[in-house]
Amino acid sequence: MRSSPPVWHVLLALLLVTTCAAAAQVEELSEHRQKEIWQAAPEQPRVAPKKPRTVLVFNTPDHLYPEKDPHAGYCVPYGSYAMQALGEKSGAYKPVVTSDLAMFLPENIGRFDAVVLNNTAGPWITPTDADIERPEFRKHGTDKDAVEQVLRKSLLDYVAGGRGLMAYHFATGANAHWPEFHELLGGRFSGHPWNEEVGIQVDEPDHPLVAAFGGKDFRLADEIYQHSDPHDRRKPQDLTKLRVLLSLDKENTNMEVKWIQHPEGEFAQAWVKPYGKGRVFYTGFGHRAELYRNPAILQFYLDAIQFACGDLQAPVEPRDGFVSLFDGKTLDGWDGDRNLWSVRDGAITGQTTDETKLKENAFLIWKAINLDEWNDYTVTAKGGHMVLKINGVTMCELDDRDPRRLVRGALALQVHVGPPMIVQFKDIYYRKL
Repeated sequence: MRSSPPVWHVLLALLLVTTCAAAAQVEELSEHRQKEIWQAAPEQPRVAPKKPRTVLVFNTPDHLYPEKDPHAGYCVPYGSYAMQALGEKSGAYKPVVTSDLAMFLPENIGRFDAVVLNNTAGPWITPTDADIERPEFRKHGTDKDAVEQVLRKSLLDYVAGGRGLMAYHFATGANAHWPEFHELLGGRFSGHPWNEEVGIQVDEPDHPLVAAFGGKDFRLADEIYQHSDPHDRRKPQDLTKLRVLLSLDKENTNMEVKWIQHPEGEFAQAWVKPYGKGRVFYTGFGHRAELYRNPAILQFYLDAIQFACGDLQAPVEPRDGFVSLFDGKTLDGWDGDRNLWSVRDGAITGQTTDETKLKENAFLIWKAINLDEWNDYTVTAKGGHMVLKINGVTMCELDDRDPRRLVRGALALQVHVGPPMIVQFKDIYYRKL
């Protein structure tokens, strides 16, 4: 670990490039800004690396930067230095910061434990005429289209083979001509209706990759994205293919801004997904320069890179939009008589005794809408139409259209009147219809 920012990172990156290329055009931050980022970066990684790690931090190639990169001279240099500082200060990985497309050739990409896309913009996967003249490209052919196919396959095979990809902000706006790239990431940039302070909801508080936020919702000022289907920007993003970690808290966000494409839907702001044997992390955070000196955001980024490297273990399988209501440890978010309700063996437990006999049913209520043999209960409620299924079998269906009924209600767990009993609940999720 180092106590102050190093000044030799460009040399390190160039030493690892097999063929010399022109120096990247990404601007170097002032010493003052570098110091701010370095001081805000974590001293240690969340977990110790299983082995020495090398991470490729990829910036927009020089022929697209700065004229065709909308973040040139702004957040790109901040992100570039922050990704370097996170690895060097914590010791979690050795960063190689470059804009050299040759790093994605099959013979080069395998040296990296993970790839970070630092706001990369434009059709960066397409080689230039100058690239094709370089020996390392020419051995894959002299036709640019054919070599681009080699580069595409190389990246997809790299992740599918068990490696990791970490990307943020405008990474989902790049390579618009390559839908499979957006399938890899999990969505396609389709606008930023917000550039202001918004509410952010932590969808899975106990997930290791959101530990930086302490399991609590928060507010954040940034350019906030919406995403679409990888193949059709008119269609909404399919969140059932992702494990959503953070999303826009619509109740605490201005939803009157222009250009919201699907206001009835959800707006994921961070997610993970499997890709073959590999893993992908994406977050929309990364536009405003001040984020790169925010300790919580930097910890969030570092955790994501360690996840991409395979050091920080975290579940990636989609939950089909379901959100956890129970953290397996506490009754946080639930309201009820704690003489009756507790957490036991990782389950919400309701218990009555001879001393606590009930005269009427007692409920444990989820305030935020947060057996010897286990049974699966699914309750679907839409307006006055409700369906209860137990172990996949419909047990009750109610269609109550009385206009006097409330269209919103409470989700509650119950201890029943009667003899002493124990009832337990776990794996509790909800999904908005």
